[in-house]
Amino acid sequence: MKPNNQQSEERLDELAPHLAKLSKQDPFKVPDNYFEAFPTKVQSRYTLEAAPPLHAQLRPSLLQVVAGAWVMTIIIVVAFVFSDQPATQSSLTAEEIITVIESDYLASVDEALLVEMLAEDLELVTEDEPLIDYLIESDIDMSSIVEEL
Repeated sequence: MKPNNQQSEERLDELAPHLAKLSKQDPFKVPDNYFEAFPTKVQSRYTLEAAPPLHAQLRPSLLQVVAGAWVMTIIIVVAFVFSDQPATQSSLTAEEIITVIESDYLASVDEALLVEMLAEDLELVTEDEPLIDYLIESDIDMSSIVEEL
């Protein structure tokens, strides 16, 4: 059962008196022939505002290139700083030492060059007195040194 128009208006007047006082006419009007002329207006605007060629749209600006370079630089620097781990010394296994001894690699090493390099390293210790004092204080004799070697 539908309420008639008169009852609807009375009910509206009771619930929302301000709304009931508003005029029932549509305040918006479309100009005459608006929808007939609309496609031609849109088409004329589109042809006047032609889009730039695709290669111009894809070309990055100088700011984008500089920003990208800075970001890459920061990433590389951070990667090097945080990945800088101390080098680990590798130790030879007994099998590797035996392989080197059995090969003729050691025979080809110039002993004079090794002695010269060792002498250069020993030049860092210029005075023998501190070493001798240490050996005397620690009660280390020549036979102990020979046994260790």
